[in-house]
Amino acid sequence: MARLPWVAQIRNSRNTAEQIEVLRALKNEIVGHPPQKELVVTLGVLEPIIRLTFNKNVARQDGKSHDYSFASKPLSEEELVRLQCLQVIASIALGKYMISALEAC
Repeated sequence: MARLPWVAQIRNSRNTAEQIEVLRALKNEIVGHPPQKELVVTLGVLEPIIRLTFNKNVARQDGKSHDYSFASKPLSEEELVRLQCLQVIASIALGKYMISALEAC
């Protein structure tokens, strides 16, 4: 059975655990592989990833919008989704920067 395209996998994820799994697999697929980064960008993967990055469904119990404490605590699943999204975006951005730098040489 063929795997769904990345965009479809991200959009068809039913919950945060599935989103984390798909985003982690995507990140592992593209890190260190500039052609893969270019391919996923041309396939439109950035739009759903950016949407997930800004998705803030979780409301804090104390009514505050941010927790500025620096105590170590595990990330929530929603925070893990955003972290994976940001790592994918950073990897793509670094790849684009590296390609531009190599072309300039």
